[in-house]
Amino acid sequence: MLANFPAAVSLFYFLQGYKNADTLSVGDGYWVNMPSAQTDTIQVVPALACTLDAPVGWSMIGTIYGGVAVADIQQTPDKNVISIFGFDSSGYKGVSLDAGILAQGAGYWVNLRQVGQLLMQSHQDGAGRGIAVEETEFKGPILWAESGAHRQVLHLGVPANRVVELPPLPPAGALDARVRVGEVDTWQIPETMGSDEYELRVQGEAVTLGWNVPAEAEGWWELVIDGHVVPLSGTGTVELGDTGAPAHLQLRYLGVMSPAYRLAPNYPNPFNTATTIRYEVGGRARVSLRVYEITGQLVRQLVSETQGAGLHQVVWDGRNAGGVAVSSGVYFYELRAGTFRAVRKMVLMK
Repeated sequence: MLANFPAAVSLFYFLQGYKNADTLSVGDGYWVNMPSAQTDTIQVVPALACTLDAPVGWSMIGTIYGGVAVADIQQTPDKNVISIFGFDSSGYKGVSLDAGILAQGAGYWVNLRQVGQLLMQSHQDGAGRGIAVEETEFKGPILWAESGAHRQVLHLGVPANRVVELPPLPPAGALDARVRVGEVDTWQIPETMGSDEYELRVQGEAVTLGWNVPAEAEGWWELVIDGHVVPLSGTGTVELGDTGAPAHLQLRYLGVMSPAYRLAPNYPNPFNTATTIRYEVGGRARVSLRVYEITGQLVRQLVSETQGAGLHQVVWDGRNAGGVAVSSGVYFYELRAGTFRAVRKMVLMK
């Protein structure tokens, strides 16, 4: 390691956990921790083929001279590879098993169904390529984690059968964001029939969480940071600070409250002077939106009219029907549209 990376802070390989290494072997993959970006020239004797013995589950592999076409890797037993991931400034990237190229000089994670062998042969066109990732455009809501120039994106609301397991966490200090779905760590959070709650794990230095939620998905997701609820609506950010600053992070999927009607959490909540309430009407209907005190006393009628299908929103300025500002406390807002009824809680703090 010191001959090729004299400035390196540390070098790790993976074998049922991260372990320190001081030498580099053909076909193995490594994490190299550098104090700053730099270019190193490595003198090698080109290896044009390499056979790797790999355990069940995750392994880190390296590539050989010229790179490797994934489709050309000979697997024993056949079709043993579940997935392959590379890693760049935006985190883990899934590599296509049909058309992916493992670039010369790069390391990758490979997930195997059972113990087996991988025979890699040189693909001369792959020498200068970067990580060849699957180009799958996601147009739904996203949650992202950012640290310095690095950003990792989580997809919110994917089909349950599209959820893919991520490799193990990178070494401490490297940015990573993932959600626990069942027994799987992933960046793809499924949209279910009802509400659900997921553990969110984030590591890195001075991490910022941000989101971009289109109007059609507003009110479906919320972030919980040490018990404080942050509705994910539109775009926004929240600073987490250094690793370990938040004691507990959760991502909640609130679900569609009915096939056609939905009352979203107000935002912000708690609020000081005004808050926005969003709701969805499935068809033309008589709509009523009211605010009540915790005792059940009506404070203000915000909406009382016939509305068409679609998303609607109204701002409550914290005043009663007479225009007088109400006091701090817990209030409820109720939506009625046809036979649909939903109630949510909000907190006014002055």
